Amino acid sequence: MKKSLAIVLIMFAVWAASSKASYALEAALIINAMQARYEKISTVTASFNQEVSTQTGGVLKSEGNFFFKKPGRMKWLYTSPEKDVVVSNGKTLWVFQPDLNQVIEKPMEAGAGALVMAFLSGLGELKYEFEITLAPVKDDASNHVLNLEPKKTHPGIKHMVMELDKKTLIVIKTVVEDHLGNTTAITFSRLKTDVPIKDSFFEYRPPKGATVVRP
Repeated sequence: MKKSLAIVLIMFAVWAASSKASYALEAALIINAMQARYEKISTVTASFNQEVSTQTGGVLKSEGNFFFKKPGRMKWLYTSPEKDVVVSNGKTLWVFQPDLNQVIEKPMEAGAGALVMAFLSGLGELKYEFEITLAPVKDDASNHVLNLEPKKTHPGIKHMVMELDKKTLIVIKTVVEDHLGNTTAITFSRLKTDVPIKDSFFEYRPPKGATVVRP
């Protein structure tokens, strides 16, 4: 798959009078509150900008629209530079690459995308999967920034950062670094929650003539 999925950002500064212990405690409180927030949400829609930076120095930028519905349904509709489509009905994942006229079809499995889906579905307990710390930021910062280190070796994630809006506790940016040194940053905008979406929106039929690859 030429694009990776995943959840967040960077905003480092210094809080002069805070200890590492207090950061750890606040991070736990924030992650619990965030998880509780997502457990009450049935759908999420947003626009997104994605930037993939490779170890060789290349940068791939793309944008599009994102849709999510419990339990475990998602759709990423890329609008540029290619009109790629990534869809899951919670059981099967389809990735359509129009430049190759190819659809990759496979079960939703353990990986960065599946982990994010589990969390958004209210099923993922991030505190059990990751060591989570709060990044130091200025007192007037409008966002929380969390650093997440996998407790066990994860095939698609070496390090992850999540940026949350302080007021809504909604994730507005994710940055995922893989074991090869590549990073995928996704920034969300125009976020809406609990917008009605039909289940059929998350089903997918490959375009006529497209090659279907089942790894």
